[in-house]
Amino acid sequence: MKQRRKAGGTPGLLKVARCPNKTSKKGGGNYAVCSKCKGWYTKTNIRHHFRDCQDGAKSSKGILARARRIQGQIHERASDAMRHKIIPYMKLTENVKLIRYDLMIILFGNEECTKYKKRNHAQIIRGKLSLLARFLAVMKDVDSSVSDFASIYTPERYYKVIEAINKFAGLDEETGFYKVPSRASEITTNINKIGQIFINECIISKDRVKKEDVENFLSLCKQGFANVINRTVNETRITQQRNKVVKLLNTTDIQRFSRFLNQRIDYNIELLKKSFSIRAWRDLAEATLIQLQLFNRKRAGEMERFELNDYKKIQFIKEGDEGYKSLSKKEKERAKEFGHTVIQGKLYKSVPLLLSTKVRDGIDFVMKYRKDARVSSRNPHVFGIAGYYKDAHLCASSIMRKLSDLCGADQPKLLRGTFLRKQIATKCNEMQLDPTQTSKVADYLGHDVSIHKKVYQQRTRADILTMSTILLKAQNPNDSCNNSKGSIGIDSTMNETDKSIDEDNSINADNFINADNSINTDNSINAGSVDSTMTSKSQNSHEEDVTEDSIGRKKISRNRWSSTEERDIREYFAEYVRTESYPSLSVIREIKQKYNILAKQNPDVIKTKLSNIYKLNIAKANKNANTKKSNSLEQKSHQPVKYKSASVNNSKINKSKLNENSKKMKKSTDRLKIKQHIKYIFNSYINKRRVPSAQTCNEAKKHDQVLKNLEVEYIQSIIQKELCRNK
Repeated sequence: MKQRRKAGGTPGLLKVARCPNKTSKKGGGNYAVCSKCKGWYTKTNIRHHFRDCQDGAKSSKGILARARRIQGQIHERASDAMRHKIIPYMKLTENVKLIRYDLMIILFGNEECTKYKKRNHAQIIRGKLSLLARFLAVMKDVDSSVSDFASIYTPERYYKVIEAINKFAGLDEETGFYKVPSRASEITTNINKIGQIFINECIISKDRVKKEDVENFLSLCKQGFANVINRTVNETRITQQRNKVVKLLNTTDIQRFSRFLNQRIDYNIELLKKSFSIRAWRDLAEATLIQLQLFNRKRAGEMERFELNDYKKIQFIKEGDEGYKSLSKKEKERAKEFGHTVIQGKLYKSVPLLLSTKVRDGIDFVMKYRKDARVSSRNPHVFGIAGYYKDAHLCASSIMRKLSDLCGADQPKLLRGTFLRKQIATKCNEMQLDPTQTSKVADYLGHDVSIHKKVYQQRTRADILTMSTILLKAQNPNDSCNNSKGSIGIDSTMNETDKSIDEDNSINADNFINADNSINTDNSINAGSVDSTMTSKSQNSHEEDVTEDSIGRKKISRNRWSSTEERDIREYFAEYVRTESYPSLSVIREIKQKYNILAKQNPDVIKTKLSNIYKLNIAKANKNANTKKSNSLEQKSHQPVKYKSASVNNSKINKSKLNENSKKMKKSTDRLKIKQHIKYIFNSYINKRRVPSAQTCNEAKKHDQVLKNLEVEYIQSIIQKELCRNK
């Protein structure tokens, strides 16, 4: 490779293998160097020379990239990754020429290469460098005095930078929105990153003046980007998302696509059993890859980079495992059908993966014929292929586009990875899964719960069916209220709280039925001992006078508790009565269904009955305590005394003490009720041995009449004492 230069060192004539014709007028940019013999040939004909020079090489892929790698033409401070993996694979356009010798952009590329080391990240780095190159070209059009990216970082050019960003992102002056908002958001992020790199360079070179200019410029950008650029970007994105119509996949198309892939897997396995064919092997690998992605609803990149080490660590539920005999018939079938492993997801998260028997058979045949398919032994991927790179693999997104057109689906364009993930997230919403199950689904899919709800879930169907019903009930409550039998005597806030923690407090019903056989007879409650005044008061509380507002209301039918039902609730809920705690609604339903009791009573009514029993227990305990106290005081008052005046004074003192004791007893019972209510509301935290935060306590106070007047510190202290008592 020779290049003549003039006396001043400027580029001169290039010595090439064959001189061009005068009419062609080819310049130095039309030539590339051979990676072996270092001869210069035209870019259009170097592939012919390469076959002869490389001893009959069949493929000429990557010739120009190798040529650019040998030529160099990059800043001296560029790292090896930038020299060999990033810059040579970027097309030599006018914009790319701007950044090859730009120090700040090269240092930014070095830092990105250090951060992202895998080969699949190289394309992301090239995209960032290309974005910076195009922005630098726009900046030069706005301000012709800009020479390189470092010259942007002066406070005088702040408004020019804002103008260039708006022009680069395509700001529409009429609507105030960007045509390409991602350009504006990404370029502002990169400007800040390069600014920090520039400050580090100024510190190393001890250039305080330039360091101060860069810091002042970034200080202006911090406020300007947030108030001007990022605000416009957010408004544009929200508008685009609102105007975008998302179509959901049809379940019929998914089933049809799955059957097509299974048939394709079986067909190619039969072909490979007869004899090896590279076409059958490739078709089997493609069908297995897409079937794995279709069932697990994973991202395309996660599936195509499925590694051999992860596949070898697959686990199963075996017959000898603990708890296998307690599984149902369907659960045992699923245990035999699926295997479980963990793969690397987005942001290096570990996400689970399920593999069916058919998929495992397909993968086994793909791995069996890897050598025949000329896949490198150093290729770490299950779906690796022969290619220019040692870790080359199938591209799941392009394969899904191809196979979806062949399966005969009604809407093949919707059979994509993102639409599949949105479909399962929407189905989870329609199935009304509880928060715990929703969190498990989000973890399995490899994203956060907030992303699962805000991005993937489509609320059209849920809003039409659910919200319309709620709004109609709110508009005309007379048509929707009083539909259920029975009455709920406890606070509505308590019922709402119980529903919210219903799943967290789910307990096996068998543990609380006749759990404590050693309870003394003194602790049992006699149904006949209930005070008649309390009974009449509870009966009168259910009776309402007919007014003008209640004429059109539906009549409520109430079922009185029989003696059998009274006995059943004390027998089958004995442990709850003893501990004065409340079972969840699911536990009540389970007990009713299992033992066929309390058929006429709703779970809410049963919980209300338990609340009334607890109140009667407290009232009875207070009455007994007051009786014992008054008896002891009367005995003391009847003792003989010396002086008549003293006995009179003592009787007055005893009566005043009796009144004070009764007031103290009443306050103590109120505190007991409050403590029991606090333990009931925060039962899930007590079970998890956690003290709720101040924010959680304040939220509970907003929705609960009992907690409203209590201090947060008092609530937390009650729960802390309960946790210490349970140690």
